[in-house]
Amino acid sequence: MISWNISHRRTRIKNADIFFISLGKSGRTWIRTFINKYFSIKYNTPFHLYLTDETEKEWKNIFFTHELWEHYTKATFPQRLTGKYIIPNKYLRSKKSIFLYRDPRDIVTSLYYQMTKRSSSSQSFSKHEFIRHEVYGIQNIISTLNKWHARLYGLNNSLWNSYENFLLDPYTNFFNLAYFIESKHPQMDAFEQSLSFSDFKNMQNLEKNDSFNTSILRPKNINDPNSFKVRKGKIGGYLDEFSDEDINYMNHELQNLHPFFNYK
Repeated sequence: MISWNISHRRTRIKNADIFFISLGKSGRTWIRTFINKYFSIKYNTPFHLYLTDETEKEWKNIFFTHELWEHYTKATFPQRLTGKYIIPNKYLRSKKSIFLYRDPRDIVTSLYYQMTKRSSSSQSFSKHEFIRHEVYGIQNIISTLNKWHARLYGLNNSLWNSYENFLLDPYTNFFNLAYFIESKHPQMDAFEQSLSFSDFKNMQNLEKNDSFNTSILRPKNINDPNSFKVRKGKIGGYLDEFSDEDINYMNHELQNLHPFFNYK
């Protein structure tokens, strides 16, 4: 696998204090909202989703990336050669990293709606076809998670956590996240306000009203709940979406996922 980055994004990587790595549809926007709201309150600056992208500020510079997933699913051949979406290991070893993961069966479910309902170039797939797709299907999702684990697990200054943990116990897991980012006890007033702001139902309402003023959090069709970025936020939602045959197929493929992730 390519381990270099000679693209224009290398400067952005060098300037980052922290890397936030995840597969698409793993809850990154939800957690990104919390982080940026926290720093906007703490430093009394207007909130937006790209606050922590800014450099030379009082707050941490966080580089949000799907890294290897984008290398496989988005990069053109010339972009792959330059390593456009790759973070070289020397930066990963010297900076903090946050890894967010989710049940691959729920990822592929959300990704199906992203590709068929939200994407600017919406594509036509049946669910049966999509989960078996060579690029977007569950096999490639599992392969990417396994490659990340083999390459990156055990790095110093890294935090690994699951979308499910954040859903089941938001207070504890967001507190631990804020502590890891700050390297100290978070400012509790900013923490609690940010936790409330990033509540699932509040984010749904904000998206519905286009309060974020960005296409990242804007429904493609306000009358179609499946076209929303903040869709269901449910553990095991795939069970409501697929046939027994497709669920059995995904469960079979899940056996190839590294045991660390602990999905059954």
